[in-house]
Order: sequence, then C-alpha cells, then structure tokens
Amino acid sequence: MPTVPIEGGKTAFRSLLWWCWKNFQILARSHLSHVFALFLGVAVVIREWEHLVPIAKLEHFPNRYEVLIVVLTLGTIGGALWEFFGNKLSMAPQETRFVAAMRTLLIELEKFTYNRGTQSESPEERLVAFTDGFIAATSEAMCGKKTVHAGFMWHPKDTNVLKLSNWSKDSDYSKDLEIPIPDSDEDLTGPAGRAYRKLKVVYMPLRRWKLSWPLDLVQNGKERYKSKSPCEGWVEAPNSPQDLRSVLCLPVALHTGTKERQSFGVLNYSTRSLDPFVDRDFMMGECFSSILAQATAAAQMQRDAAQRKDTEK
Repeated sequence: MPTVPIEGGKTAFRSLLWWCWKNFQILARSHLSHVFALFLGVAVVIREWEHLVPIAKLEHFPNRYEVLIVVLTLGTIGGALWEFFGNKLSMAPQETRFVAAMRTLLIELEKFTYNRGTQSESPEERLVAFTDGFIAATSEAMCGKKTVHAGFMWHPKDTNVLKLSNWSKDSDYSKDLEIPIPDSDEDLTGPAGRAYRKLKVVYMPLRRWKLSWPLDLVQNGKERYKSKSPCEGWVEAPNSPQDLRSVLCLPVALHTGTKERQSFGVLNYSTRSLDPFVDRDFMMGECFSSILAQATAAAQMQRDAAQRKDTEK
C-alpha cells in the first residue's frame, strides 16, 4: 500500500490525505465481502440465539420453523467461512479481461516478431498498427468498470520531448501533445516525463493537485506498491486540454542487462474518474508496457536488418 512521504507544507498534507483514501479504497475492494459475510454470520447467530441454544442442548426436537432457522444460520456461517478459507475458482471480470487481453497480445506479438509482413509495409507501419490494436485491447482491461483511455508517447531521436503517436478511440488526446523529458526532479514536466526519466510507474491520482507519485513493487505476488515522495508538475495539452482526473504512466522499456534498460517511450492510461487505479492496475500496466517494449524492439531490429540488406546491395 502507499506510504506517506515525509515532507513539509501542502505536499505533506495532500500525501497524507491520498494515503488515507487509497488505503481505505484498497481495504474496501479487497476485504469488504469478507467483513460483510462475517457481520451477517454473527448477526444471524445473535438474532436467533434464543432458538439455537435449546436446540444445541437437545432440550426438545426442533419444529419446522426451528429447522429453517438452523439451516439459515449454518448456511450463513458456512458462507462466511468460505469467503475467508474457501478455494474459490471464480475470477473477477477485470481478471478475466486481463487474461483475455494478455492471451491476444502475446499471440499478436508472436505474429509481429516472426512475420515480416508484405514488402509494402515498413516495420514502423506495422508497429503503428500493432500499437493501435494494443491500446484498444489494454484500455478495456484496465481499472474495472471505469472508462479508460490510453495513449503511447515515444521519444524521437535527437529531441528532449515525448510525442504522442497512438491513442485510443473516442479519447480527447491532442495529436500535438508533447511532454518535456526532465534532466532533474526540479525541471517542469508531467507524470509521463517523470516515468520516462525514472523508469518507474508514476501515478497522478488527481490532476488538480498536479502531484504524481513514483511507485515501486515491494511485495511481488501480493500486488503491493510503495510510493515515493511526490513530484510536482503538469503540462497542459495544446488546443483543448484533456478532460481527465487521473493518469497512470508506465515506462515502455526493455531490459538489456541485469540493471540496464533501454527506454522507448511511455504508456499512458487516463480516466475521468477520481483516483480509480489500484495496485492491481499498476501490475497489469507493467505487463502491458513490457509487451509493447518487446514489439518496439522487434520493429527496430527489423528496420536495422532491412537497412543492412539495402546497404549490402
């Protein structure tokens, strides 16, 4: 869960406020059904205590009404125990969408990597088509029932900005959007620029605050992320600003060594809902960004191979 960064002034207060809200949100989503089941079990036992005690002591044979009470009580308690200890095989709708999206993307990644396409298609054109399908599939899988828009920003060579190249259908992303890549934490930029520079997941829960938190996975397998001290800054889109409240930015980078990573750009997920992303979304987003990084690296290798072949001719 997020931790409170120790800083002064308004930043510390907003960090504490977000920490309290996010922990309550995660607790409610993760354990509300367990608490509700336990409460119902205890309430039923208290409500029917006068009927259950004589039956438990075998003072008399229960009538039909008392049999119904026993069945309902045992059923409620059994349901509560099943919530806590049962081996439930059902999947949440978001988990189902994530698994389906990952299956589709991995198949498409295989096709993209090994199928060179027609001679009229360049690796860049094939990458654009892959990224468009990728954005459509992943934006449907993120953040439960909330409407999520996605966009990919890449780093053009010999520039110090991120430029938007792909965005989801019906979104209000500006095609001229550019985000400065900062040289330090003091430079003005948005969460996408921070994610690119730090190579970390960066989350802005409320755009109005203009605060974003870099996140690290600290408990792998338990979906627990730890927040760092927040970064300030936001860059408005040209022409008409985006109508959004929360933004999740993930670096699209490929491991080239044990600690080295080659960065290609940033994957953005935005929504008009208030702070809807949780640890599960952060982990899903990292999986998605890894697939896009592999596709981008494959496109670059194909382009380089084609250039070498042309040079040899």
